[in-house]
Amino acid sequence: MTRVISNALVRMFEQALKAITALEPGQKEDFVERLERVRHEGHNWGWGVGDDMDNLMVEYGFAEE
Repeated sequence: MTRVISNALVRMFEQALKAITALEPGQKEDFVERLERVRHEGHNWGWGVGDDMDNLMVEYGFAEE
């Protein structure tokens, strides 16, 4: 994986987080669970992808530091 691809993955992850914040509270849970699985896998991809996803989850209020 190149840095360009990893940056694109993190940007898409952030777009998904932005979309989730616009949902009603009852609709968010399933999507957050999916992103949690993606974030977990991101730690296996290198280039700090998982760490960047961790930081975004905290920034958007879906995880604690």
